Amino acid sequence: MNIDEKLALNKFNVDEENAHIIVDENLDKNLALKLCKVCPANLYKMENDKLKFDYAGCLECGTCKMISFHYGKSKDKTSNAMASSNNCGALLKQWKLPNASFGILFKMS
Repeated sequence: MNIDEKLALNKFNVDEENAHIIVDENLDKNLALKLCKVCPANLYKMENDKLKFDYAGCLECGTCKMISFHYGKSKDKTSNAMASSNNCGALLKQWKLPNASFGILFKMS
């Protein structure tokens, strides 16, 4: 079973009114490409030199927050600072877990 087949088993309940991830719209292209490369769900894409992102299908793994934190001004802080949704580094304006009853529901085959 490949990764696409495994991801298709998951169920997503998307909160259309409250995005849990908000991307900085003024990203440098090189930084935006880093988000495209690290997301295991392939939710970040470059189209016409602009970053496109859809949080529906997010695995809530935090990989984009970690890379954002790494390239952010606050990378000298301790790793505990990463837990704050207000401290997302240079690429994201916000990263938090979805509100209750929203997000991913992992299923086993």
